[in-house]
Amino acid sequence: MHNDELVQAMGTELVKQAADTVARPALTLLGEDVAALYKVLRLPLFPIRALATSSEHVEQWLMEALFKRLKDMKPDEVHPPQPRVAQQALLQLTLCFSEHELREMFVNLLASSMTEHADKVHPSFTEVIHQLSADEAKVLRYAKTNPLSFNERYTTSAGPQKQRTTEPIELQFESYCQRAGVEQLHKHPVYLDNLTRLRLIERESGERARIRGGIAAPLHSGFPVISDVHVVFLSDFGRTFIDLCV
Repeated sequence: MHNDELVQAMGTELVKQAADTVARPALTLLGEDVAALYKVLRLPLFPIRALATSSEHVEQWLMEALFKRLKDMKPDEVHPPQPRVAQQALLQLTLCFSEHELREMFVNLLASSMTEHADKVHPSFTEVIHQLSADEAKVLRYAKTNPLSFNERYTTSAGPQKQRTTEPIELQFESYCQRAGVEQLHKHPVYLDNLTRLRLIERESGERARIRGGIAAPLHSGFPVISDVHVVFLSDFGRTFIDLCV
């Protein structure tokens, strides 16, 4: 069955079932706004019923997690998420539900796609989360409040040899991962490569790195001078991803 056919299959009866099985505990809370908000939050849950791998536990957890994130908003400020984002996020959520860091990212993404931030949500975010490890998710969570930025510099003296004056970027990143609390620290080179591959972080060298790092060009009138620079930093795509998903 194609995705659009799957969505069409989620009809009125499914809405009633979702309302009965999921919303009832929440509606014991006082206030019409609470009831109205839960009515809105039921919408992204419909695809879960159509997935063979789904469970009432996942459904209930998602409802509670969404409500926790959106409970301070008025019902008319919460809207159904983009179908592409919702379908993929819900599918991936059921597959990685046992991994706390990743499931939190998926629910944050869903919540963001139901608010005024929806226009900032890129459809690829669901696939990005799917391709992250739990350790990489921890690194990105740490990056939300701790700048992810490293530079590696080389200087040249009177001779032809360059001398590195900072730690290699890989060692700087290893220390960053350690502070972030990753469990498999020995995999930090793989994490660095994967985060770069996903364009969450960028690596530059040469003149572009100088500009990014605010480093002046070499002064040829004297030695030593900074002759080469490599930098790693959070990309604009990565910053948006962190703001909406972490």
